[in-house]
Amino acid sequence: MLQSFLLLPLNRLLKGEAWASDLLKPHAGKGALLIVGGVSLRVCVTEAGLLEPLPADVEPAVCLTLPASALATLSDGADQLTKHATVSGDAGFAETISLLLKHLRPDVGAALSPVLGDVIAHRVETGLSHIGASVRQVASNFGANAVEYVRDEQALVVTQDELVDWRKALGDLESALNRLEKRIELAA
Repeated sequence: MLQSFLLLPLNRLLKGEAWASDLLKPHAGKGALLIVGGVSLRVCVTEAGLLEPLPADVEPAVCLTLPASALATLSDGADQLTKHATVSGDAGFAETISLLLKHLRPDVGAALSPVLGDVIAHRVETGLSHIGASVRQVASNFGANAVEYVRDEQALVVTQDELVDWRKALGDLESALNRLEKRIELAA
């Protein structure tokens, strides 16, 4: 069900961008498995350069895995997102998928314009952009605060300076132990 829900807007986007569907056409019949944070999407490229569900008994030509934590880098651009991806399978098909992920962007305003009108569609698009930026900022602040809490407030992790001091103390202790062993050997 999720697959059908996701394929509809993806195909609409591909139909609106002829270059993208043309890029996919040479890979007609190939399947891809996209796994993002445990959620998987199995798709197959059609002759028209669109996507359809990949049958369960067909092995995908490409498997692209993205950890959920990588989604936090989405605000930095899809280039950052693809750096976290693990790709296996057909290299040419994987490169095509990577190009689409980097350059294919939905135009929310254009999609909503026929339904809502130009002005409202633009305001919705702008509002969604602001909401997305706010969510990313809240997530970034939460992450920074969590790290500070764990490091400073609860002292659950060691800071770099504490680790250097500990290594120096350990080295001093080892030197003292070696000197003591030498004295014991000489006394015996």
